[in-house]
Amino acid sequence: MLSGVRTALILFAAVALSGCMSGAGIERLAFGGQCVADAAERVSGIDWLEATAIELGVRQGAYDPMIITLRRDAPYVIRIASHDDEHRHFRAHEFFGSIALAKVLTSGKRFDANCISAVGVAPNETAEIQFVAVRDGRYDFEDIRFLYAPIVAGSGHGVILVQ
Repeated sequence: MLSGVRTALILFAAVALSGCMSGAGIERLAFGGQCVADAAERVSGIDWLEATAIELGVRQGAYDPMIITLRRDAPYVIRIASHDDEHRHFRAHEFFGSIALAKVLTSGKRFDANCISAVGVAPNETAEIQFVAVRDGRYDFEDIRFLYAPIVAGSGHGVILVQ
């Protein structure tokens, strides 16, 4: 009995310490995760109006499209449009650690932090992420408020493939 209570307290503490995003904005990468060291150099001089734009919608927690394919070393702008009456949370911890992030625009605010793990999108608004894909790989994304929470039934998720 005591070990069950201890396990529950440890899990609660892990979730509480992992970070929670309550609304629009960004969530910085916790615990000093690895991010692209030369991000500023990789994104300097890019004309973001010429970058490939990807429109990503989210409705009732489901993302469309669910699969996004990118080319390595190419600039992109992902626009996440929320079609819901509640905040959405584009969480892509490993993906954000593998890109050179230029900026995030959400709820009329600009964020220039390079090491992030999630972007919050206000109800019926659009967030914009400008970046260069640096490392190839397969990266999951989901609509979850807590940093290290498992994917639960009903949460939106998808995959980003960088080739």
